[in-house]
Order: sequence, then structure tokens, then C-alpha cells
Amino acid sequence: MRKGNWTNGMKTLRFLGFAFSFVCVLMLIIYFFHFNGKFAEKSADWANFGSYFGSITGLMAFLAVLFTAIQSEKRANKAETKTLLVEQEAKIAAKFAKQEADKREAKANEQAVKREERDLFFNMLKMYHRQADLITKNKSFFEFTKDEGLVMLVYIIYDSILKDKNFKLSDDPKILLIQHKIAQSYGINADNLQISREEIAYNLKERIESLFKEKDFSIPNVESFKDVKFNNELNIYALYVLKNATVKFYFNNYIFNIMKGIADMIYIENEDQLGQYFRTVYYILETISTNIEKEKYSKIFRSQLSKYELILLLFNMVSSQSTLETLKLYKDNDIFNNINSKDLMLYKLTKVKYNFDINEFTNMLFNEYEKQQL
Repeated sequence: MRKGNWTNGMKTLRFLGFAFSFVCVLMLIIYFFHFNGKFAEKSADWANFGSYFGSITGLMAFLAVLFTAIQSEKRANKAETKTLLVEQEAKIAAKFAKQEADKREAKANEQAVKREERDLFFNMLKMYHRQADLITKNKSFFEFTKDEGLVMLVYIIYDSILKDKNFKLSDDPKILLIQHKIAQSYGINADNLQISREEIAYNLKERIESLFKEKDFSIPNVESFKDVKFNNELNIYALYVLKNATVKFYFNNYIFNIMKGIADMIYIENEDQLGQYFRTVYYILETISTNIEKEKYSKIFRSQLSKYELILLLFNMVSSQSTLETLKLYKDNDIFNNINSKDLMLYKLTKVKYNFDINEFTNMLFNEYEKQQL
């Protein structure tokens, strides 16, 4: 029992004892006063006196028993309350302990998952390096993309010639000179004064049309272009074509289709080497996307890619082999974060027309791809 409760109980007992004593004394005074203060000599009088006193003592005894019962009930209630508090505290402690145990278990499980993810990622990274090494034994990544600039220029020029229903030789002396050189690379004697401008234009367009396969972009006579070394002139001609493109919406679509054509050409010519490489990159990015620490592993993987691999992957992203899921993985992993704009000819050409930065250029390609899939 607490000290306060014990003190209150003693006060109540003292009060009852005092009241009992007071009533007894009062009854004695009344009794003696009524009977002149003499002791009775008859036993019957003493019996009456006992009965007189018994009425109050019986009442006091009942009150004492009642008090004891009340006190006992209070003690029982306090004991029960204390037991409930102890049980509640025990439940709270058990709940807290379970929460802590669950946290430890969750943390342990997370650590286990992280270890599994790390092991899987680095095993896949080894597989990627083996695949990359296997490819570069025969051909470097640079060689896959080294002709991208030249092929891009030729494609832009040829595409403009093929799509122009009324193709004529240019009145611009610089462009005319380049057109003559292209014609000569196909055996058309453009310097022969007996051949009219219209005949040269007709023969050039016919020769180009005959060398383009249906829905299969291939660049004829690229090696001869390297030999004659007029890349700078081709660049001038390509810029001339692009600057004459008018609406940006169509220009974006035009640039995208150029990239897609070249990407398909690169893949068709190197499918045996690049097919498995592209699939390996896809599976690594897909695995990273489900990891707890995906940002960390995404940065690690990006750091493994050379600038020529990034260009190759950019072309693959817009190729006929690509999918919306591939596009999403490339975007989510910010795979082209470190691409070097200086190494991408088409970007340099489009920047002249529209002041793209490299991120805007890649986003434009993303958007165009998504539009074509709708």
C-alpha cells in the first residue's frame, strides 16, 4: 500500500474510534445522569445496561466491518489497476520490441537484397566487358561509327535529290560544283559541255534511285567519296539542304528518319557482332531499373561506356530494332548524359538550323520515336 493511502486509512480509523468513544461516554453520562449516578444492585438492571450499550456497539461493529470491506475492495481495485498497468506496460514493451525486431529484420533483408543486386550487377558487368572485348577484337566501336558523319552528309544530299520531283542543278556555284563532283563519282561526265544541265540532273537522280533499295538505306560509292576527299564540300551541301527545311516539326521528323535509316544500315551490316551487345546493354539497364540503389549502379554503368559506344547506342535507340521499353530504359538511366556533341555530325548540322544543346537534341529524338509508335 502506498504511504498516502495508508495515512488516509489511519485517519478514518482514528475518526471512527473517536466517534465511538464519544458516543460511549455520552451514553454513560446520560445513563448515570438519568439513574442518579449509582451503580445498579440488581442483575436485571445490569442486563438492561448491557442491552442499552449493545445497541450502539452493534452499530459500531457493523460500521467497522463495512469500513473493512470497503478498504478491502479499494485495495483489490488498486491491485487490479496495478496489474492492468503492468500488463499494458508489458504489451507496449512487447510491441516496441517486435517493432525493433521487425526493423532489424527488414534492414537485414534489405542488406541481403542489396548484396544480391550488387553481385548480379557486377556479374552482368563482367559479361558486358567480355562482350565488348569480343567485339573490339574484330572491330573497334570507333569503326562502327567513324563513317557516321560522311554517311549522314551523303544521305541528306541524296535524300534531297530523290524527294525533289523537279530536281535541277543548283544556280549556286558552290553547290553546282559539288553536284558535278557527285555526278562524276558515278561516271557521269558533268564537265562535258555537250550534256545539258537537265540531262546531268536526270542521270544523277536516276543513278541514285537505282542504288537505293526499297526500305533499305544503303550508301553507294562511299569509298570513292573518301578518295576524292571532298567531305568539306559535302558538309556545305548538306547545310544548304537543311537550311532550306522550313517547319521545325517536320525538320525534327526528317532528322529522326535520317538517323533511323543510318542506324538500320549499321545494324544490318554488323548484326552478328552488335545484336548480342545491344541485348546485353538492355538486360543490364533492365536489371538496374529494379534495384534499390539504381541511381548508383546507373552511374557506374554509364562510366563504362566510351564516347563511341554512346553514339552507337543513340543510333540503336532510334533504329527499327528499338522498342518503347528500350527508350524508357535509356531515358530512366540518363544513358546519354555524357555523350560528346562534338562526335555527332547530325547534331552539329541541326545546331546550325536550330540552336539545340545536346540534351534537347536527344530529347527531340525521344519524342519523335514516341510519336512514330502512336
